[in-house]
Amino acid sequence: MDKVTVSVAMASYNGEKYITEQLESILAQTYPAHEIIISDDASQDETLNILDRFQKKYSNIRLYKNTQTTGLNNNFERVVRKCKGHVIALCDQDNIWEPNKLEKMISRLKNHILIYSDSLIVNSDNKPIKRLSESKKYKFTCAVTPKEFYFYNAVFGHNTLFQRDLLKDALPFPKDGLNYDGWLPFVASCVGTIDYLDEPLVRYRLHSGNLTHPALEKEGPITPKEPKWQRKQRYNHKLLNRLEVFATCRKLDPAERHFLSQFIAEIKKQDHVYFNPNFLFIMLLNFSKLLHHKKTLKSVIKSFSMATGVKFYHTLRRR
Repeated sequence: MDKVTVSVAMASYNGEKYITEQLESILAQTYPAHEIIISDDASQDETLNILDRFQKKYSNIRLYKNTQTTGLNNNFERVVRKCKGHVIALCDQDNIWEPNKLEKMISRLKNHILIYSDSLIVNSDNKPIKRLSESKKYKFTCAVTPKEFYFYNAVFGHNTLFQRDLLKDALPFPKDGLNYDGWLPFVASCVGTIDYLDEPLVRYRLHSGNLTHPALEKEGPITPKEPKWQRKQRYNHKLLNRLEVFATCRKLDPAERHFLSQFIAEIKKQDHVYFNPNFLFIMLLNFSKLLHHKKTLKSVIKSFSMATGVKFYHTLRRR
């Protein structure tokens, strides 16, 4: 393989506690990064002072400073637009890379548009908890169809590396409704192939300040549980927002776009019906793709649950 140049893209914000450890793990890679591009989102702590020191010491680090906070997606969009390497490795500010992360991912990338790996979950003190793949919440996929991302995504930004050409179809990032690391793999599944490396190459740190994924242990008072109809409605609306973002992808093929439009139309009915047989029919015909992360029986049960409208749960509440 010809020498592949790697751009590491980091978006930072008030990351003084862990960002030094993250940067040191990038600089220690067995396959060195051509450039480390950092966009800081107007941090108010010592983050900028730390980054300034690194930039002065290492010539491959370039730091850009936002004058005001722009938000996660905007900041990551800004940083990836600055990248010049053949491939881009996304990077959080609070994790630790294994020394051979880039080497192993690049050797596996080949003609895939995007590759991602397993991660080792650690606590705030870098003590191992378990691998992401050992959690029931996450099941990894090579995404042979965009439908595999409709309900579910286990591709995190911190464990992703992709061909820079993907940005031609992925930019601009969504302004709301979906994080950048939910958008990138969906677009990748529309324009190329995705591969998964079943090895933890990142120590994914869980702590109270996580921006995109909360810590395992939640703190604070217990809030009353929402009524079933409210939870059902909120879930449907969140799913609808997600799918409407996917529908803006310019590279959806006509058949997938038609299916997605029908799917969205049926979800929009769910607030106003007791049961939606059309929705159930669609789910049962496609559950192996839409609900690939569940076993068959659970997929069928989920399909019936999804097809049950909010009005049905309103009726239960009145009894």
